[in-house]
Amino acid sequence: ILSINGYNNDDILTYKEASKIIKDYVASQPSIGRDLCDKYTCCTLSDDEKCNIDTFITDSSTLVLPGGESRCIFSSSTPYAFQVIPGASDKLIVYLQGGGACWDEASTNAGFCSTSVSPASLIGMFDRENELNPYKDYTVVHALYCSGDLWGGNVTQSYNDADGVPVTQKGLYNVQLTIDWIIAQQKASKLSSTFTDLIVTGTSAGAVGVQLWYTQILDSFDWDSAVVIPDSYAGVFPDGTQGPLTKALGYCTWEKLPEDLYTTCINEQVTLELLTSYNLKNNYPDVPVAFIQSKLDA
Repeated sequence: ILSINGYNNDDILTYKEASKIIKDYVASQPSIGRDLCDKYTCCTLSDDEKCNIDTFITDSSTLVLPGGESRCIFSSSTPYAFQVIPGASDKLIVYLQGGGACWDEASTNAGFCSTSVSPASLIGMFDRENELNPYKDYTVVHALYCSGDLWGGNVTQSYNDADGVPVTQKGLYNVQLTIDWIIAQQKASKLSSTFTDLIVTGTSAGAVGVQLWYTQILDSFDWDSAVVIPDSYAGVFPDGTQGPLTKALGYCTWEKLPEDLYTTCINEQVTLELLTSYNLKNNYPDVPVAFIQSKLDA
């Protein structure tokens, strides 16, 4: 964002200057608004509508709105949705989208985070026409980031959005309901009961989410081969900030948090390094975990 506004890595900006640049940039981007399904093919989950993947157009995007406890950060945001690109029933990519973080009233007011869902174009890993793309025939389930909580939130904040409604961050529910839909598709025989290949990946804030979630995602499915790829987030925070941030976002309330980490979390001592090290040491030692990083990712 800074580079496209004429700044480079050597420029020194005040917090206020950087905040204004980022906020102005976000405001300049096309707004999806709440008319999400006027612009994209959507399916809303309900008791009568299961949003079965075999009814979606292959190699095209459909947004699934799971409802329930899922939501984006503001009352004026779009509903939470995940993007499904159907492909082979036995090869799955679970992708956690990136975006900024809003961890307190100041960062929320500064516009540091994505507040509505923004589906991805079919490029890069999602490109269905590029023969050089090794994932061109995979089914993709792309969790769309709009909670500003690094996919680890479960909290109603004490401060309000612009409409006077408390800011609410439910990234934990957003991921879980996405996983639940995949499981339901397997039970309905719309996806294979065992994936021959499972890839769990995400970029930026999504890379943080991958580190929080990959064990639980791997636990949720049967698979022959799996790989985990946190892309573009080095997980570098100022000293003493991660523990309070994690607790403030409600991560400690997560029912899937390992019991031996709960007290550490409540005592504001959990860090991303601790969680990642815990998972690497205790879970799925034979699953490759490949980090893609640069200094700029921090």
